[in-house]
Amino acid sequence: MVETTNYDYLEFDKDKSIKSIIKDEKILFSDKIIKINRYNMSQDRQLVITNKAIYNFKKKEMKRKILLSVILGISISKLTDEFVIHGQEAEYDYDFVSSKRNKIIEIISKSYKEEIGKDLTLVLLEDKSLKNVVTLKPEKKKNEKFSRMPMDKDKHITLEKFLYGHRESKIIKEVVLTKDNNVKFEDFNIISVVGRGSFGKVCLVEYKHSGELYAMKSIKKDILIESEQIQNTLLEKKILQTIKHPFLCSLAFCFQTEDRVYFIMNFLRGGELFQHLKNSKVFEEKRVKFYAAQIGLALQYLHEKGIIYRDLKPENILLDEDGYLQLADFGMAKSLKNDEKAMSFCGTPEYLAPEIISSDGHDYLVDWWSFGILM
Repeated sequence: MVETTNYDYLEFDKDKSIKSIIKDEKILFSDKIIKINRYNMSQDRQLVITNKAIYNFKKKEMKRKILLSVILGISISKLTDEFVIHGQEAEYDYDFVSSKRNKIIEIISKSYKEEIGKDLTLVLLEDKSLKNVVTLKPEKKKNEKFSRMPMDKDKHITLEKFLYGHRESKIIKEVVLTKDNNVKFEDFNIISVVGRGSFGKVCLVEYKHSGELYAMKSIKKDILIESEQIQNTLLEKKILQTIKHPFLCSLAFCFQTEDRVYFIMNFLRGGELFQHLKNSKVFEEKRVKFYAAQIGLALQYLHEKGIIYRDLKPENILLDEDGYLQLADFGMAKSLKNDEKAMSFCGTPEYLAPEIISSDGHDYLVDWWSFGILM
């Protein structure tokens, strides 16, 4: 099924007047949009995409419905947010502008493939305005087969290349080299969501082939690219695959779908140290020593491997069912060579070492500062 996570921005799925029109179809997207008419004038509209069709509403009154089955393709401006949905047979074209254009095209393309069973044709053009490729209603009345959609295959582009670009797609593929290339999303049962972050969420999952429980961290590719976090994700994967220590989380599997990268790690039943500290207010000294010894050994191991952790805090420390801990989330970790210094300003404010704040360059010592603050 097409992913439907929170793209119903207008909450039309809760609107009875809209649902009476759309009926049994599933709303995948809704938002305000600019429609460009045949006179090149902008009109305010509401766009709705379902698993069967595309709807154009004006103040919740339906103006037009286009079935996915009669879409010929989509032309996309490389320079602006304009795009044209081309119709086949008697369907004339729609010219739209939206800041959410890429998501709209992604949802239409995936719905089309699910409904029709083949890829939708996408055409990437260098033009600021696409008015010259819009097939108008009078032209369709004269000849239903006529279309202004560019047929030059050199301009045709895959959905992946459009969303992620050639360079980024190549890098994303590098992220998912896995210990077991046969592992896929369908091999896991999702049990519950146990955490959410900027790039995705963490779920408790069951591996169907063994019944073993894991933590599945899913990372959205489009957000990775928009926030320029591809290299950091590559590094996180590399660190997770190379470390092996009783007090550090490590990677069991890594794979991808069209939209996301997935990290599968051991599930620790004890939850975050943060929650235990919140419940207890303060720990006894012997308990602090117990945790401090484990964290210290974990940091020492990382430093010997040339890795600074840089995000030590109770939220990133997980406990197993026996009360032992593991450091998790290596999103801010960095590998250093010899006497190299890191220059990035990163970490959690309460735990930042002075040399990170001063931007003079920092190394492994910043972890020991955070260690002291944590204790």
